[in-house]
Amino acid sequence: MPTAAATLLFRDFVWGPASSSTKESSCLLSRHASTITNHRNSNADVLAVGPAVSANVHQLNRSIRRCLVDRRRFNNDHHDTCMFIERSKNLNVVAYTANLVDLKTGAAVASGEKKADLTFKASDPLHAYWIKIEPEHVARRRARGEMEDICELNMVERKLAFGCSANLLSKEKFFAEVLTDKASRNAATAEERGAIEVLYDELHPCLCRFTAMPSWPVWMVRLPPLMENTAASVALLDTEDDGVSSSACASRDSNGGEALAFNMRSTVVAMLALINGELSVLQKVYVCSVEPKHFYQLPRVEYIDVYGTSLATGKELCERRVN
Repeated sequence: MPTAAATLLFRDFVWGPASSSTKESSCLLSRHASTITNHRNSNADVLAVGPAVSANVHQLNRSIRRCLVDRRRFNNDHHDTCMFIERSKNLNVVAYTANLVDLKTGAAVASGEKKADLTFKASDPLHAYWIKIEPEHVARRRARGEMEDICELNMVERKLAFGCSANLLSKEKFFAEVLTDKASRNAATAEERGAIEVLYDELHPCLCRFTAMPSWPVWMVRLPPLMENTAASVALLDTEDDGVSSSACASRDSNGGEALAFNMRSTVVAMLALINGELSVLQKVYVCSVEPKHFYQLPRVEYIDVYGTSLATGKELCERRVN
């Protein structure tokens, strides 16, 4: 049985590096940890886990962002669209966009662009819908006077094909996903449990399951801004062209000068899953299907290709799943 994605995420990117770090590297990580925003450091018990864990969680945020691509992939793409499905039938896509709200007020926000202190809407974290980009379909919609190319999935599509359940986990349930058996939970130290809490507070994880692949768990995570709320950084944001989405304006990563697809002061949403056994940032899914001969029949799926980027190596991955 492969190790759960949540366990790999914690073990390989948070706890393992912190446990094996030397005194010298811990001092270096401590300096990086000082850049973490104040809203992540409000719990004194969490701070007790030490700077190495906090720095590793901060670095995980940065590493996930490095795997993300500019979200101008198709017409009506959205800053918070963390996954989409392409199909062999036509060019229309099914988009999966996170519903974000203000962490303090619970008010909905249009996107995470240039915003902090956000979380997922607990009652409805993820919105799945059609984006019609097939030229023939768009032409028919225009002929009917329809100027919008976004429409909802119908009940059959939600229940049998493209639906996705998403549940914002409590800290207790996330502990159980990371430490999957009773023995590991009983053996966990206070420091280890504190490190899991730091990871939870960073990501606000949602566990997702797609209707077409119910046995394949996917994690939707929220990445808070990387930069502190300083006067200098705010002034820098104010100089940006407001007519261009910050997802299209690469931010310069201060840790090495690497360009990122998203502004570092934006809240960003991503999906994580196991692809070919590697913990990866999910990019898209391609469905190859055979259309039915009769209107009352459903399409038959021949195979599903899952595309992503390895979180450990940055390598592009593709896993084929055959029904």
